[in-house]
Amino acid sequence: MTKKDRIEWKVAKDLADRVCKELEPWCERIVVAGSIRRMKPIVGDIDLIAKTKPEYTREFVMQKFCALGEQILMSGIVKSSIVKEGKQIDLNLLLSNNNCSGAFILHHTGGWISNMKLRQVAKNKGLMLSQYGVFKVSPDGTQEFIAGETEESVYKVLGLPYVIPERRE
Repeated sequence: MTKKDRIEWKVAKDLADRVCKELEPWCERIVVAGSIRRMKPIVGDIDLIAKTKPEYTREFVMQKFCALGEQILMSGIVKSSIVKEGKQIDLNLLLSNNNCSGAFILHHTGGWISNMKLRQVAKNKGLMLSQYGVFKVSPDGTQEFIAGETEESVYKVLGLPYVIPERRE
């Protein structure tokens, strides 16, 4: 198996939705991200972003996720990858922090070009954008979180209109 394997959007979306449903009991929020969210006709992997319910640890949720697969490709407390239903495609679960799930979803939805453009806009405004949020960086290097709870908040603080995932490059 290789990460270069690709499947049609509908097949990937159906599989992603089924896995989301299976993880719902332990997740406060779970979102399909990446090229599926951007509605690309062919996808190379499936990215799910989740925020665990307060009563469950990250480790517990990752164990539940890994148990859904026939093969574990990688297992950690922030990201794990499995093979499910014999699909020769990586199915990734990434767990976000409580205060930055919007920035995390934005980053992992992509596309790469859109992310680079947003980071450049942030830099031009003296800010720093990462998957963890938008930060004001002081001369001594300290970072102050200023946005990232939602994708819209990231665009707003950068002075840009919100771009729906399907229109991101």
